[in-house]
Amino acid sequence: AAVMAAALHLSVVAPGVLTSALLPLMRKGSAVVFVGSTLSEQAVAGRASYVTAKHATVGLMRSYVQDLFGSGIHTACVCPGFTDTAMVRKAIAENPGAADFIRGHVSLARLLD
Repeated sequence: AAVMAAALHLSVVAPGVLTSALLPLMRKGSAVVFVGSTLSEQAVAGRASYVTAKHATVGLMRSYVQDLFGSGIHTACVCPGFTDTAMVRKAIAENPGAADFIRGHVSLARLLD
């Protein structure tokens, strides 16, 4: 439960609170950019907290799209590819086929720096 709560706090609660606090200061032409993941739109085994949090990030962005409609404030969620992080390195170490899967699903056949 603590891992799920931490993931949701980092990926959804904190960005939501920050966005709500900053919106009154934003002008027409501004943008709110959330950071998602390749797992914002799909799922893998053994990463329920992360996948749930990243799916929720997209939901948060979509909610702001509706709330900000007509305001001139743009909203987006950037979903970078597989990035060289501790979580990805652990997944590669634990799953022999993970490195080949990643290479097969990214245009440069490597982890992003």
